[in-house]
Amino acid sequence: MLRLRGCCARPRGAPLRAERSRASSRALRVLVDMDGVLADFEGGFLRKFRARFPDLPFVALEDRRGFWVSEQYGRLQPGLSEKAISIWESKDFFFELEPLPGAVEAVKHMASLQNTDVFICTSPIKMFKYCPYEKYAWVEKHFGPDFLEQIVLTRDKTVVSADLLIDDRPDITGKGRVTPQLGAHPLHLLPQLPPAAAAPSPQAALVGR
Repeated sequence: MLRLRGCCARPRGAPLRAERSRASSRALRVLVDMDGVLADFEGGFLRKFRARFPDLPFVALEDRRGFWVSEQYGRLQPGLSEKAISIWESKDFFFELEPLPGAVEAVKHMASLQNTDVFICTSPIKMFKYCPYEKYAWVEKHFGPDFLEQIVLTRDKTVVSADLLIDDRPDITGKGRVTPQLGAHPLHLLPQLPPAAAAPSPQAALVGR
């Protein structure tokens, strides 16, 4: 989901010229989610689930519905939700995720734009033995060590101040204020590419999932 902060409403009577001056005085701050936007969480999960539990039912990528993988698996068979969760709680799951086609290149291109600050804003899972370290290692592998300064780990993205959030989760809520001036406003749900689709251009990857 692509979200916009602070640009959807102007207080009554506030001079437009002053707003433009303030906006141009700082860089645009963009937050990019990691799992499902940069890293192929769904594909990586399915491969490892089928390898570990070859005799259990699974959900093909084209049949996936909803944001939460564990909920859909739980409806297939009792106990399957817990087995699904055990996959992404395992060592090397997050580090071994493949980048989504064009996504890394798109973020690198966006980060090179003038007056644009790009951060990877990602939520670690609660079973934190491997996940936080592997997320950092994944970014270093695909973006280089300098980009480690651009990582934000948080369970609540609404408390992070930014202008744009590119995220695949449709319902981002939290303790941060959600107002026309300070809140997050949903603009566009990023559709998932069909399995046979050609790899998008770097720019298209930002709005392609």
